[in-house]
Amino acid sequence: MSVPDRASPRSDAMPTTRGTNFYLADPNLEFVCATVMTAEDPARARPHLVATVATIADLRRRVAAWPQLEAAERELDARPVADALYHALAGTLLLAEGQTLQRERQRARKLLVATLYVKRWLRPPPAPVSALTARECEWLDAIVDWAPIPAEALAAVTGGPS
Repeated sequence: MSVPDRASPRSDAMPTTRGTNFYLADPNLEFVCATVMTAEDPARARPHLVATVATIADLRRRVAAWPQLEAAERELDARPVADALYHALAGTLLLAEGQTLQRERQRARKLLVATLYVKRWLRPPPAPVSALTARECEWLDAIVDWAPIPAEALAAVTGGPS
């Protein structure tokens, strides 16, 4: 009985997925999202899903490097990693709750807040550009004052249909 040579690549070997954004690479994920969302949700959610997946991939890469770092370096890297993970989780939960309230009660406030939150923390533009545009900032007073938020406000933030 011969032992297979593990050094040579096999044609049936599992391809590496390191660095792959699964939301972009796997059409089945987009299909599943489309089956559980309203017609407008996939287009609105796509930038957030792509940003969230990219953030998590970056965090996984950083954490994978920790065993090679000294304890002091790990400590310095741990706080930004924890902060980014918090923002990814908080943004995802806000978006999920916002979409539910939008669908069930036709209330756009939580989804607008979630969209602005994700844009600020998961998709910030390079400095010195502001994270929010002037058009998006128009809704901040209404959010703070608990004034009604029309569904059209989402179009101002996402650039898509309300």
